[in-house]
Amino acid sequence: MGAFPPPVGGAALINARVHDDLMAVGAGVARVDLAGPSLAHSRGLAYHARRALRNMLGLIRARKLATRDTTLYIVPDAGLGAWYTRAHMTAAARRFGAVVIHHHSCRYIEEYDSAIAAVTTVARDIATHVFLTDGMAEAFRRQYGDIAFRVVTNAGFVTAEAVRSSGPRLGGPIRIGHLSNLCADKGFFVAADTFDAVRAAGFDATLELAGPILEQAVQERIDALVAEHGEAVRYRGELAGQAKLDFYRNIELFVFPTAFKQEAAPLVIYEALAAGTAVIATDRGLIAEIVPEFGGAVCERDGPFAECVLTYLNSESWTEEARAGRAAAIKEWMRNQCAISTAQRESLISQLASRPGRG
Repeated sequence: MGAFPPPVGGAALINARVHDDLMAVGAGVARVDLAGPSLAHSRGLAYHARRALRNMLGLIRARKLATRDTTLYIVPDAGLGAWYTRAHMTAAARRFGAVVIHHHSCRYIEEYDSAIAAVTTVARDIATHVFLTDGMAEAFRRQYGDIAFRVVTNAGFVTAEAVRSSGPRLGGPIRIGHLSNLCADKGFFVAADTFDAVRAAGFDATLELAGPILEQAVQERIDALVAEHGEAVRYRGELAGQAKLDFYRNIELFVFPTAFKQEAAPLVIYEALAAGTAVIATDRGLIAEIVPEFGGAVCERDGPFAECVLTYLNSESWTEEARAGRAAAIKEWMRNQCAISTAQRESLISQLASRPGRG
């Protein structure tokens, strides 16, 4: 029970993967899709009316599906959306034999939320919480008390790319990339300003941009970047599959200056690291836990991001040999993270596929 693509967001993608993993082991699965109508971060009354209707219909369906022999798997919303999750838990959770609550937001961990406190209280005796890192679990328990939990990181979703040989790295310009839902909250404008600063500092660099454009001002800023830097800037559009893999393989530094309050453990960071690409990101959510020291840098939340990037660029060697060695080290670290994560996810799928009380 939660959001499924479309629209495409990190939590929705993971929901879909959990669904597919359960189907692969022969479990009976019913989807209750609560996805909003768009990814836009500026939302009006029409958006909220459609969300309210979808959540009401989802709750009715969840109650009809509930039995003591089944498990409710639910992904909490954050912000005002947490009240939807509270309604689902209050009205449906105790009709199931077990509940698994998979957290994908740090917003209600950093800031106490009474709706999430209620979610934690309802069905506490039959609920297992799933967190994305050990630090996330510890922080949640400090806010909301002791609960049964397990940790399942997102690293396992990029295993296929992590185990692939990194191969040689080309010399020439330093290839910088930013892929996300392109908007202010996800750091697009900071990424654009950072590239201006990198070029002004004398670095031979290019910028690859990808992802859906969520705000008109983003397109205007892309046009300005192209006008200023010419062929050094390229917007690739919304990418998936092989095109997305090629994006990460063809850059050497992924920048992610996110300011999104609901950030947790972004899949885009794992995707970049799996390709052997260094990451520089802001200290939001769990990012400081998932970017290794030798694989980039984490900048202070409200600090000067461009200065952080320039410091990193000046501290590293950009010869072909150095680029290849850095990529190989990042991929080797990611392979270990993926192995741990895969074991965690398999254990979660086993729990979900088992009859409550027998997993």
